[in-house]
Amino acid sequence: MQKLLLIIFLLLISYINSQANEKKHILLLNSYYQGMPWVDDITKGVDDILEVDKNNFIVHIENMDTKRHNSDEYFTSLANMYKNKYANIKFDIILSSDNDALNFLKKYKNDIFGKDIPVSFCGVNNYNPTLLTGLNNYTGVAELFSEAENIELILKLHPKAKEIYIVNDYLLSARAVEETMKRNLKQYENKIKITYAPNQTIKELQHSIKNLSKDTVILMGAYYADKNKKYFTYEEMNKILLDISSVPVYCSLAYHISDGVIGGKVISGYYQGATMAKLALDILNGVKPKDITVITQGANKFIFSKKALDKFHIDIKQLPKDSKIISDDQSIYEEYSLAITLILIIISIFLASVISLYYYKKKLTNEKSAVKLLVFGPIIFIPTIISILVYGIVTNNEQLQKENIENVITTNMINQKNITKNEVEQLARISYIFNNEKEKLFEYINTTRYGNNGYFFALDMEGNILANGNDHNLIGKNVYNLKDENNNYFTKKIITNATSNSIEFVKYKWEYPSTSKLATKYSYSKFLPQYNLIIASGVYDEDINAIIDKETSELHMKNEKQIIQILWISFTIIIIFTILAILLSNMVRKIFENYNNEINKKNHDLEQLNLSLEDKVKEEVKKNQEKDTIMFQQTKMAAMGEMIENIAHQWRQPLSIISTGATGMKFKKENSVLEDNDFFKICDIINDNAQYLSQTIDDFKNYIKDERLKRYFYIKNNFDNLYKIIEGSIKNNNIELFFDVDETIQINGYPNELIQCMVNIVNNAKDALKDIKGERLLFISAKMNNNKVEIIFKDNANGIAEDIISKIFEPYFTTKHKSQGTGLGLSMTYNMITKGMYGSLDVTNASYLYNNKNYIGAQFTITLPLNVDE
Repeated sequence: MQKLLLIIFLLLISYINSQANEKKHILLLNSYYQGMPWVDDITKGVDDILEVDKNNFIVHIENMDTKRHNSDEYFTSLANMYKNKYANIKFDIILSSDNDALNFLKKYKNDIFGKDIPVSFCGVNNYNPTLLTGLNNYTGVAELFSEAENIELILKLHPKAKEIYIVNDYLLSARAVEETMKRNLKQYENKIKITYAPNQTIKELQHSIKNLSKDTVILMGAYYADKNKKYFTYEEMNKILLDISSVPVYCSLAYHISDGVIGGKVISGYYQGATMAKLALDILNGVKPKDITVITQGANKFIFSKKALDKFHIDIKQLPKDSKIISDDQSIYEEYSLAITLILIIISIFLASVISLYYYKKKLTNEKSAVKLLVFGPIIFIPTIISILVYGIVTNNEQLQKENIENVITTNMINQKNITKNEVEQLARISYIFNNEKEKLFEYINTTRYGNNGYFFALDMEGNILANGNDHNLIGKNVYNLKDENNNYFTKKIITNATSNSIEFVKYKWEYPSTSKLATKYSYSKFLPQYNLIIASGVYDEDINAIIDKETSELHMKNEKQIIQILWISFTIIIIFTILAILLSNMVRKIFENYNNEINKKNHDLEQLNLSLEDKVKEEVKKNQEKDTIMFQQTKMAAMGEMIENIAHQWRQPLSIISTGATGMKFKKENSVLEDNDFFKICDIINDNAQYLSQTIDDFKNYIKDERLKRYFYIKNNFDNLYKIIEGSIKNNNIELFFDVDETIQINGYPNELIQCMVNIVNNAKDALKDIKGERLLFISAKMNNNKVEIIFKDNANGIAEDIISKIFEPYFTTKHKSQGTGLGLSMTYNMITKGMYGSLDVTNASYLYNNKNYIGAQFTITLPLNVDE
């Protein structure tokens, strides 16, 4: 029994280990072709998240190329090819990018790969939940354009823009995108004109863009083909369409961002692929796809081009937080910011020393030594420091250049291999068009070239060359047993890689087409099961080296140019400071020559000043007291004038009613038609208005009292008293007054002084509103904010000029004629609020919306503590 348990335990451990070591197969099915930036970015995002080597994954990549081939026959041939190709592979998950791949899987997956294989997708346009009806094993991330966020961004960064010109092509996916845009942007039609580009040829569209008015902004959507179904890469689009624009260009897709395209909230292939891969990892770790909600928000990012921002003078500080700024070419300052900053610090210290010496003229122990130090110190010190820094910069630049050259070599090797791989993959995808006729396929291979020296060749399983696009004399020859310099059978390796779906390149020596000399070649191969043969192509070191030599030469030239610029800047700085030091030495000599005389004179003046200081202090105190008295009297007179004006406005109507009633009663009496009812009615009217006049006198008497009594009062009562005081003049000037007051606010303070301050601010607004035509609006509100009372006055008088807004609280500052004001009202108000009530008074120009109409005016804000002594 124990032996049996031990055997079962060992078998269980063996099974667990085998499961742990078993590689998981993942299929990445791309709708488009490898080499398209969108697809490359998605693939990179997937690679970075999956970490294939670390997680023991095997990733198979298929590119459907549906931008160039999109027919039912094509999809059927792809389905048959995938079914044969992956008959012996069970995938753990399928990653699908863009709509065509997802639609293909919905139709063919169960038959090709099996019903239970989960799918994680990305890049799906016009997603809605019904798209996955009945598909429990599907989840992913949708590709939703952020058109509303980009419109908001354009309105913020370009407030003077009058039109947004939206460009999409007329392919099915872009049509759907535009229809979605029209629905989502309907809310902005009353803010800015939105125009959608018609279906045009590329030249017509180019002409339309060139002729856009300066107050237009372009928003680029999805564009792959023009009216004539002529297809374009994103590089071509930027070069022939977007970079020519004289107006700002924003985009919805990250790969359109360039030196001429600003950017925006864009759909990034990298983030789409990375998010899809993260969901795939969750599924591989046991989470069911039906329990993962499709991601429709958060996958888009704000990305901008630094050069395009600079081109249109857009401040980076205006961009949304967490924006990514792309800057390929750094300025000299950016590359050598530390060194240049150190130079500037040294220069600043030197200048500060000279300026200090000039202004303060402090005595030195040895004047001649000081002059020599000032002249010769910088001449020796600054060149030495600059030379050291330049040496460091040049040394660092050489290291950077070496790294750049290494990057160029690596990058171009990868790029050229990718080109070769893409061409072979493309030929494999379109091989169905030859209808299984090998002769037509061989003819295509024998006559097709790409790039400078690119060509295809075909082999059978025995190593016989069936077709060759470079040397037809090789057709029919057997190369199965050929060896390279390391004694490896490279043809066998090419055949093995193709039949095992390996993505490795085989390195060997072969004749270079243009010289017929042996050169290193890297070949990529693909097995075509329907033809039972292998197609392949390769890239030569010579082709890569030519590109590398060109780019390396450009790097050398750039490096030399930068070093020359640095040396010229350094030399110029040395010359300037040498001349400056010599010139300053003469000034310092004169300072030392006159120093003693100036000191003696100042000592004499100081003695005289000390003798008369007490008298001068008394005299200045007396002058300040007189000035304060005059200022107080002027303030009182100004307040009295305002009070009399308000009383006049308040009394005008009641006095008119009393006068009318009295004369009317007299007239009726003289004509013997005065009845008792009329007599008593008119008397009541006269009495009511007389009482109103008496109450008005009491209101204004309370207003002008000088008493300073601290007490609790409700802010609502203060606003009621304010209204009684200003009602007449407000109505007389046709001003609409709006109150918004929190009636629960209670303050322990000085109500009479607060009313005086509010009256002064209202009078200031009233004077400004007199000068405008049309509506005259004044809004006054009171609310709690951070445990303080905030009282806001807002008008629509177009605001205060920027060059005077900072001066309006200064004494005697006024924009009125001297007969209309003293310039003391707002100054007195400011002092009463800040010094008398421990609050604050601020003014800004503000814009606001009222009755769907924009207004601009001054906004005064009084902030008070609930207890004004705190």
